[in-house]
Amino acid sequence: MKSKAIKKSSKIKFYADENMNIEYVNFLKKDLKINIKTTDELGNLGKDDKKQLFEADKRKRFLITCDKGFMDNKKYKLNTFRGIIVIDSNLVDINLGKIGWLFKRFIVPAETELIGKKILMYKNKCVIHGKDSKGIIRNKSINYDDFY
Repeated sequence: MKSKAIKKSSKIKFYADENMNIEYVNFLKKDLKINIKTTDELGNLGKDDKKQLFEADKRKRFLITCDKGFMDNKKYKLNTFRGIIVIDSNLVDINLGKIGWLFKRFIVPAETELIGKKILMYKNKCVIHGKDSKGIIRNKSINYDDFY
């Protein structure tokens, strides 16, 4: 049963906007073999945030960014896109190994559970924003130190 989950999860794809740290993108892409495309690769440099999210969604990719503006639930409503992952741009001292671990341990295996949600990644935790079955916005916090 585990092998099915891993096989299914390997299909998750990401779209990195121009606010994403290129060092993180290259590490995820080259070292961890995560399927990630950038705005530059797809000819979308300079497009506004809504167009970037549209491009990611159109390509069935989770948007990955450092732009916290995507956390605005009035502008970017939950369940209207594939998924958004925001990495706190203040993570200058987080190591690439921890980012890789976070993606492999939490993000990639949880693809179907994350559709329509937003994830904000901080140095020591991530917060998943989503709606429950009644449409109420709920936040779930995961402390990395409990697992890493």
